[in-house]
Amino acid sequence: MSIFSNILLQFLDKNLKHESNMKDEIKFEEYNTVQIGKFNGIYKSSPNNCYFFAYDGYEKRIVAFTKSKVLYSCDKTIEGINTVCISNNGTALFTCPPKMRSFYGCTLYVYDSNGNALFEYKLKSNVFSIGISNDGNFCCCQTANSDDENSRNYMFIFSIPEKKALLKFSPLSGWANEYEFTNDNQVIILKYKNSTTACHKYRYKINGEFVDLKLWESEITGVTALFRAEYLLKDNTSFSQEKCNLIQDLLNRGNFPDMSSDYKAMSLKLQGVLYYNCKKYDEAESCFFKAIKFNEKVGVKRYLNKIKKINNGK
Repeated sequence: MSIFSNILLQFLDKNLKHESNMKDEIKFEEYNTVQIGKFNGIYKSSPNNCYFFAYDGYEKRIVAFTKSKVLYSCDKTIEGINTVCISNNGTALFTCPPKMRSFYGCTLYVYDSNGNALFEYKLKSNVFSIGISNDGNFCCCQTANSDDENSRNYMFIFSIPEKKALLKFSPLSGWANEYEFTNDNQVIILKYKNSTTACHKYRYKINGEFVDLKLWESEITGVTALFRAEYLLKDNTSFSQEKCNLIQDLLNRGNFPDMSSDYKAMSLKLQGVLYYNCKKYDEAESCFFKAIKFNEKVGVKRYLNKIKKINNGK
């Protein structure tokens, strides 16, 4: 932990006010807001609805509380609060933007129910969503934009007792809105809202293995389906009937109304590549010529030359 981080955490601890200093009535209001004395902020609740964490972005103040008492509060802490979640034992996870003004970066903070700072972790990217296990032993986040390619578009999994990151990987299913750890903390469920898929939940093991890969492949549509088909076609070591059927299904679901010329060209190219690998050269050639009409630089000339050589050899 850096010197700056130690100073910041010491500052936060010194400014924490516990229940004996804050005994105002707790009033839950509409739209997930709470009023405690002069404090009015947005709150998040634990899954068991026993612990709450509220923050006022304007006043830069945080308050942790139960339904009957305030556990701790902190005034004018840091630059602000971006996202918050809290576990069933009152351990709170929240993110803050960087101290210095920047487009990218944030810091994760973890506090226990007594207001003790457990650990913090600096990221060089913005964070899309965060999650914490029910027992407060694990937490996770998914990063978004960054000028550091080693930081953006990753999911990080942390051990809170060990105060370290255990793993980072890029989930195929993309950025989730919420996360749920199973009771044994061996699986993380990524939850999606306003998703175009029929199922809004996909499971990953704590080691990054995508448990619901086949389910996801069977449900994705649009551009996501096209890119998955492209990925599978790049692995041309084998083309079983099952694999060909899956790619064809992805291509069918990848076509959507009002596709741009580039995506139409991409779709036709991928269809042609599938035909080519299935040794249906006439169908492949037809798709490649159609793709060129939408985008001359779609990248099919190599395949057309191969087909020409094959036809000349007949």
